[in-house]
Amino acid sequence: MTVDSRYGSIDYNRELKAMAKFSHKRYERCFVKSFGWYEEGDQLFIAMEYLDAGDLYTFVYRKPPLPEIETKEIAYRILEGLDMMHDNGFAHRDLKPNNILIESHPPNVWWIKIADFGISKRIE
Repeated sequence: MTVDSRYGSIDYNRELKAMAKFSHKRYERCFVKSFGWYEEGDQLFIAMEYLDAGDLYTFVYRKPPLPEIETKEIAYRILEGLDMMHDNGFAHRDLKPNNILIESHPPNVWWIKIADFGISKRIE
């Protein structure tokens, strides 16, 4: 399935392949899990894990600046996920705070998950 967007044409088959790959149990610590999808007409509906802490963009702009130690922890988690993607031949290509979902944050440990594989690309 291909849909036109502000990024040009997006091949959702690529997103679905990436989601299926990274929904496997061994990747669950770094990626939002997909439970399935279906098409209706020219629309694609995806059921994904819900993380009620929201996304990093919203969190950062509602709170005072994060301490450096927390910023490093978040960066480490993001880089861990990107490393897994690259090791498996995928590039995200749309990594931004809106696509980083928060599973937990202080006073607990920071735990984030990467979401939205819409313009991911298989690296040949």
